[in-house]
Amino acid sequence: MFDINGPKELFDVIERRYTQYRQSTEKATDDILAITIFVNHLREWIAPEYSPTYNKTRCWKWPPARNEAEQFSRQVFEHPSFNVVRQLCNGTKHAKRAPSTDTQHEEDVLKWQNFLSVRDVCKGPPTAHFVDGQRIESCIDPVMELYRAWFATH
Repeated sequence: MFDINGPKELFDVIERRYTQYRQSTEKATDDILAITIFVNHLREWIAPEYSPTYNKTRCWKWPPARNEAEQFSRQVFEHPSFNVVRQLCNGTKHAKRAPSTDTQHEEDVLKWQNFLSVRDVCKGPPTAHFVDGQRIESCIDPVMELYRAWFATH
């Protein structure tokens, strides 16, 4: 896809963007949406076509894992933080708000770094994004740690 030729290259893109997001005092909403979507789908780049099905008893049913990549894909999917990432990603795809999200803004105009990037001058630029009352980083960090460990050894 464009100049991204595999899961490690996609991970490197996510890692760069996420590091920039975390270090910035102004948190672009479009950045966190892209990061969330990429974090969700990286698992599928690592183990293509390996996913559970949702059965009638409202449970995920997994096919047997044939290799380490598929075992890892399931490990990521079953992590509680990934469930939140997946819900956010799918909520974005289907224009649904689940789980509860919120954004904190910088109202002090003198602290704004880029006036042209502010979408709503009454609120100011975003300074934090929250999911169920916690910073979104608390959901993304544990999943990123799983990916970092994977790519450190593969």
